[in-house]
Amino acid sequence: MKEIEFAHQIGKSIKVMQNQGLLLCSADNEGSPNAMAIGWGHIGILWGKPSFEILVRPSRYTFNNIETTGQFAVCVPTQQY
Repeated sequence: MKEIEFAHQIGKSIKVMQNQGLLLCSADNEGSPNAMAIGWGHIGILWGKPSFEILVRPSRYTFNNIETTGQFAVCVPTQQY
């Protein structure tokens, strides 16, 4: 894992979100992985800081994972994979 600048790939990420979708990846307390498809969202600047807003229904398994662990990742699938 490496940290990249917020705007480095933003254009490509938006295009992938529009065409194929992104993945919201999380895990439960036991480390069992979970991926949820994201086909919508808001990427921008909020109070001077980068933000990516997505909505996860409380009824989703992913919601409980994020609430319990406080961790998740937004993944942008590429042609390589």
